[in-house]
Amino acid sequence: TAIGLLGPHRCQSERASTIPQIGDSISMLKDVVITDLDGVLYDTMQSMCEYLQNRWNLNITVAQIVDYNVFKLTDDKVIQEDLKRWMKDPKTYFPKRIAVLPKAKLAIRMLKECGYAVYACTSRPSVAKRNTLLAIAMDFPEVEGVHFTKVKQKIAKMYGARYFIEDNPKMIETLSKNRIHTFCVRNNYNDLSHITKFRRFISEVDSAYEAAQIICQ
Repeated sequence: TAIGLLGPHRCQSERASTIPQIGDSISMLKDVVITDLDGVLYDTMQSMCEYLQNRWNLNITVAQIVDYNVFKLTDDKVIQEDLKRWMKDPKTYFPKRIAVLPKAKLAIRMLKECGYAVYACTSRPSVAKRNTLLAIAMDFPEVEGVHFTKVKQKIAKMYGARYFIEDNPKMIETLSKNRIHTFCVRNNYNDLSHITKFRRFISEVDSAYEAAQIICQ
């Protein structure tokens, strides 16, 4: 486990996150909520649309995105490759480059005040770790740790998380199959109609703030 750059914001790799760390012992006594970053706390799709507009004069709005695979937005291979580079560029994730979604800060603060330990879990590339930690420390100081992995269900099970807030339909399905109560932040690109099993573990909400309100009831 690599110690985070800013106090409690630990940057934890997928391999190192197989067991709780000593520094987590107090939080492990609390109920845990884990949240995704992009599409839940940060308006990453809007940032991507602005990039495509500025770089390629490609006029695409978030409302037009109906598939989580954003590379389907254009058939131009050059633009697709450039978009991949944008996603892997550390500068993309520098603090304030991607706007915080409305009431997201209030949502995390509310969960903390209700007694929950809040962790973030993201599939952002490893090169984004430093800037992500800087951004989280500035925007969401209540978050106790950040995990970088695509196997989010393992992190949820490691902490015995009661709730997970997510927007990726495939990950929502995986979390629900693992019987983890997952709040799906609704948008144009995460249709859940194909999920027929374990629906009782999924709650659809319009924002992280709405999820926090339900959790804290």
